[in-house]
Amino acid sequence: RGIDLGMEDGESFEVVAALSGTVAKVEDDALLGNTVVIEHQNGITTHYQSVTDIDVKVGDEVTKGQVIAMAGKSTLNEDAGIHVHFEIRKDGVAVNPNNFIGKSVATILEADAKENSTKTDELKKEEADVEEEDLSSEHSTEEDSADESSEQE
Repeated sequence: RGIDLGMEDGESFEVVAALSGTVAKVEDDALLGNTVVIEHQNGITTHYQSVTDIDVKVGDEVTKGQVIAMAGKSTLNEDAGIHVHFEIRKDGVAVNPNNFIGKSVATILEADAKENSTKTDELKKEEADVEEEDLSSEHSTEEDSADESSEQE
C-alpha cells in the first residue's frame, strides 16, 4: 500500500520526514534497500525504503520536512530506478498514502475512527443476525416439539 516517488530526470533527491516524530528503525535490507521508520503520535508510523546517505539514527527526534536521507534504489523494484518507497501505517496496518498526502495526522486518525466505527456497526449487525437466527432456531424447536406432542396425543 505504499507509493514510489521519483524524479522525472532519474536523479537522486532529498527524502524528508513527512511528520515530526522519533526514528524507530534504521536498517539495511538487501531486498528493499535501506529503510527508515519514524514513529509518530497515536500509533502512526511512516516508512521510507530504498534510501541512501541516511542522516538519522534510531532515537533521533525529527521534525516535519527535515532531511533524513537521499533517494536510492532497491533490488526488489529495480525498474523504479532512483526512488523512495513511502508508506504510512496506523497501528501496524498500511494505509494508502495518497489519501493523506498534504493532510494532518488528525485526518489519518479520523479515517481510522470512521473505519473502526464501520467495523463496529458491521459486527453489531452480525451479532444481531446471529441472535435472530438463534431465536428462530429455538422457536422452530419449540414448534417442532409442540407438533410432535400433538401428533402423539
